[in-house]
Amino acid sequence: MAHTFVIGDIHGCSRLLAQLLAKIERVATPQDTIVFLGDYIDRGPDTKGVIAQIVKLRTESRYRLVCLRGNHEDFFTRANGNRVSLQWLTHYDGLATVASYAPVVADQLSRVLKDKPQNILGLLQKFYNTIPQSYLFFLMNELVNFYETDQLICVHAGLNPNIPLKDQRKDILLNSHPKDIINNWRGPKTLVV
Repeated sequence: MAHTFVIGDIHGCSRLLAQLLAKIERVATPQDTIVFLGDYIDRGPDTKGVIAQIVKLRTESRYRLVCLRGNHEDFFTRANGNRVSLQWLTHYDGLATVASYAPVVADQLSRVLKDKPQNILGLLQKFYNTIPQSYLFFLMNELVNFYETDQLICVHAGLNPNIPLKDQRKDILLNSHPKDIINNWRGPKTLVV
């Protein structure tokens, strides 16, 4: 019988992720699936290590891997020198991700954010240039908004139970409040948020 292992928000905690994956590795079979619910980046000390582990696992894994997009990855991929960049850096703890790849740039961004937040574009470009292309490709192109099987629905944040999954708005899947949905969920499948 195939199993599905679901891993929630990681937020730059690479050591804890490695420990969890080691435990899964001891029991997982080639028929099993690991589903990551998103939020790989920000807050924690080692986003770079988290992304490295997942990218490596995607190429070397003996089981199926599904990687969902979280609201932090969504903001990261839209941070391009506009107000989304400022919001990602300040409200989503994006500076922790920057520091994981480019500590000097993170220090510079921290100073600029205090004095002239409109001048962050050049520094963000320096940061993006430090990220390996395979990691950027993963974050920009390989994440999905939901995962569904015959028995299971996995989303990062929530969904509208009155709308088919394929028609859900991305902002609901990535940013809604799970307790409201979970408390009222009456679907035939198990909902994992």
